[in-house]
Amino acid sequence: MHKKVNPFTHLWFHPVDTVKSVLMERSFWGIFFLAFLGAWATSLFGTMDQKNMVTSSGDLPNSFIIIFAGAVGAIFALIVGSIFTAFFYWLVGKILKGTGSFVALYKGSMFLTFPHFLLFPFVIIYLIAYPANFYNTDLDQTAGSITLAIIVGILAVICSIYTFIVGIVMLSEVHQFSKWKAFFTMILSVVVISAIIFACVGIFLGLTQL
Repeated sequence: MHKKVNPFTHLWFHPVDTVKSVLMERSFWGIFFLAFLGAWATSLFGTMDQKNMVTSSGDLPNSFIIIFAGAVGAIFALIVGSIFTAFFYWLVGKILKGTGSFVALYKGSMFLTFPHFLLFPFVIIYLIAYPANFYNTDLDQTAGSITLAIIVGILAVICSIYTFIVGIVMLSEVHQFSKWKAFFTMILSVVVISAIIFACVGIFLGLTQL
């Protein structure tokens, strides 16, 4: 019988056991709720250093509206964005003789954002306490804003590393193949998705020049 684990604490020392436990024991919505904070944090983190969000008169966007918008973006990314990720994981995995189903990969793709839950409270505090520095408006940094920026930066790197680890373990478990095949499945999927995005952007820019 598989031992239940607490993913919030177990992940950092036993990522393989954590991924196995979540995939075996959690439902679609169970994984969604686990992944939501991480997706929300990722959405908010993406707005850091975005000077274009500040108006020409120097007005900053309302922090609570940005937080709400980040939550909406997180829901969209988990429910809709994960469909595309799961599709390419399924397609590339099948080429490499994987046996995983699309539904299982869909659930697993959502879980990729989970490690970023660690980032959530620090991004929220940074955004609310130092919005001008959060958006990099070239104002003088305070000791508090510098400290938070460093913490957020370090945690973002750690969470990204664990997201990569979770992705490889998830693909290996769902497709029932080696970690190396899981690695190449992830890399090839990212390359294909990036190529499609760049192609779409190129076509759009080309059309605007007509």
